[in-house]
Parts: sequence; C-alpha cells; structure tokens
Amino acid sequence: MKLTFVTVSVTAVKRLIEAERVLTESDPSALDLKVYYAVDEVGKEKRERLIRDLATADFAFVDLMGASPSVRRAVDEGLSCCLGHILPYGSGAKDFLRLGSLTAEALDKMSAGKKSRMKAVSEKPTVETDSLSPETARDVRNYSYILRYFKVGDRESIEDLLRFILSEYGGMKELGNAAEPREVSPVSITHPDGMVRFDSFKEFSETNGWDMERGTVVMLYYAHLYPTDTSSCVAEIMRRMERTLNVLPIAMSGASPESVETLRGMLTKELPKAPDVILNFMSFRLGDNNTVHSITLDAGKYTREWVDSCEGCGA
Repeated sequence: MKLTFVTVSVTAVKRLIEAERVLTESDPSALDLKVYYAVDEVGKEKRERLIRDLATADFAFVDLMGASPSVRRAVDEGLSCCLGHILPYGSGAKDFLRLGSLTAEALDKMSAGKKSRMKAVSEKPTVETDSLSPETARDVRNYSYILRYFKVGDRESIEDLLRFILSEYGGMKELGNAAEPREVSPVSITHPDGMVRFDSFKEFSETNGWDMERGTVVMLYYAHLYPTDTSSCVAEIMRRMERTLNVLPIAMSGASPESVETLRGMLTKELPKAPDVILNFMSFRLGDNNTVHSITLDAGKYTREWVDSCEGCGA
C-alpha cells in the first residue's frame, strides 16, 4: 500500500521514517511510504516527484499549515489526480477530503455551526451517527482516530497511525491491531524527560523531591509533539535549574479559558506556596494582562514591573 505524507512537522517526518522501519521488518513490501517536508520551497524535480507520489497514492495525508507556496501548489495538483483516500490535517486542501465514504461535503453538513469542521469530530466524535450508513459512521470514527494519532505524535502513536491506516484501508490485519489513540490532557503535571504524567502535585513532589527552602519555578510547555517536539529541550533546562531550584513542569495543549482556570487552580490550591517565576515556553499568551497577573498572584515582587515592561506581558 502506498502512503504519501506531506507535513510541516519535523517530528512527524522523523517518527514516520522510524515507524516504517518497524512495520516493514517482517515484510518490506507491506508499505511504500513517501514523506515530504512541506516548509521548504521545492525545485522542479522534487515538485514533479511530489505531484506523482500524491497522484498515485492509495492514501494521501497532507498537513499544510505553514507550508511553502510551491508545496501548496504541487499538493493541489497532485491531489486533483489522486484516486485514493485523502485526509487533510487542518484547513489546507480541506476540500479534497475523501476517506472511504466520508467526503468534505458530508463533513461540512455534520459540523454545521462549528468553528472548525476538523474539531467537530477530531477530539471525540460528537456527531450523531445513527442516521449515517455503517460505512460512513466507521469512516467518521476513523477520521477522528487518525487526527488524534497524528496530533499526539510520539513514536507509539505514529506507529499506530500507520498500522491503523494499513489495517482499515489496506486490509493488512497481519501487522497487528493499533491501540486506541491516546488523549492529551489540556493541563497536567508532566515531566518532560519521557513525558511522564503525574496525577497531582503531591505525587510529583514525592517522586522528584521538593525543598521548601528553595525558590520555585513553574515551566509551561506543549503537551503534544506536533508540530515540534520541544520536550527534550525543556527537560535539559529543567535539569539545570533543579540544581538550585524547585521546578514544576506543566504540559498544556492550548490556552482556552478552561485550561487557564485549571492552571490557576493547580498553582493556587496544590502548591504549598506561590511560584517565584513562571516560564512559558509556548508560543501563545495566557489571556490578557489581568489573567496572567491573577495566575501569578504573589509570584515575585517584580510582577507589576514585568507586566508593564515592553518585554513582558504588556508588550
């Protein structure tokens, strides 16, 4: 079965290549995987190869958020000739969606009134499937599963992503069953070294230690590995700071109002005292200035100076 992936995620490119090696150990002919990094501009030769690999794919997966213009044009041309299954991740090339009996038009009807048709079924399908044919109901579920495998993006999830596609749409059951896609908690205490999750601050402090005489730093970073896996970098920074400080790593998958409230509760109710510093390694801000200030509470006497500075929250 020929699978063609076009993605802006360096992590996904690496994991896909690793997963191919694992799945083809026993049968090298089971999978013909083509992977393209979508950020860089492509020359004539690579462009023609990309178009050809999309047009001849049994299953094409395209992730174009931040893709270069030349890649976008090549993807449109290749997908317009593709007779296989097509699954766009995000809004790029969304009108090409064709997963079994699930089409872009059908998904638009199901997600009417939603801000994003992908979000309408990507977390957990909320669509009433009773009115759908068994085939379409299966494809709605599979659409959700594939998006969730890709979003988590770790080694096991990408292996299961390929295993799931090959089983469901290539009939290759002999490669084993894919595990259920994992859920990424919106906010959790998660050690970046191995992404080990703790159910509470108490559990984390008992495992990693906590010195009440030391200053406290809270590190906020991405819970998922798409588009970039920053966990190893965060883990190294944490290791260095732990020589003299308490460090609490908190993984987040977004900055929704619900997530910010969960974070506020975690910092004000679970910690023995307010943190001295909160480091945000994510690319989004946590609400407005008042939100940030209310989260930090007494986190250092220079909070107001930081909020008002051109480098800080008021920038």
